Amino acid sequence: MREAAVVVIVCGLLALAGATPAAAQGQESLCVMQPPSFTPTRANRLSCEDVLKLRQTHHMVAIRSVQKRPNCQSRHTRLSIDRRDGSFVQTCEVKCNATGRFQGFDWKPCGTADDRNRAGVRTTGVGTCNGGVWCGAALGLYGEAEACHAIHREGDRYAVVHVRGQPTCWDGDVTFVRR
Repeated sequence: MREAAVVVIVCGLLALAGATPAAAQGQESLCVMQPPSFTPTRANRLSCEDVLKLRQTHHMVAIRSVQKRPNCQSRHTRLSIDRRDGSFVQTCEVKCNATGRFQGFDWKPCGTADDRNRAGVRTTGVGTCNGGVWCGAALGLYGEAEACHAIHREGDRYAVVHVRGQPTCWDGDVTFVRR
């Protein structure tokens, strides 16, 4: 029971992560956002076609630390789909180590935070791409506000860079895992 309460609390915080631009609002981010491990440039930005090809065979995964719970991490997965219509499926999980205030547990589904962030463990969305910038919104997250990102690649490393719109916990290094 205690683990379930921790999952709901942490996931509630995660769902709110990035709900407002932290720097612009003077608020602390709920995800610990690290800059990409390489310098994103126009030259290493993936084209829309490159990202579509990658999406057909790989899941995109971001693991982020939780700002207010240093012993917890969130894992966001954009599932691979064979459709080229811009639709996507996204999952969320949380994991806490056996240190700190909360007892440790392995990856568990994120809970529902509130009416604005009600997606919980799984949601769907749709996006479009233009000039290497993907803009989309997920049902039940951030009030369905649009977020726009570019995906960059250097060797075997990938990074998501916020371009405009709703900030999210996707910004930073990500991995692409073959399905």
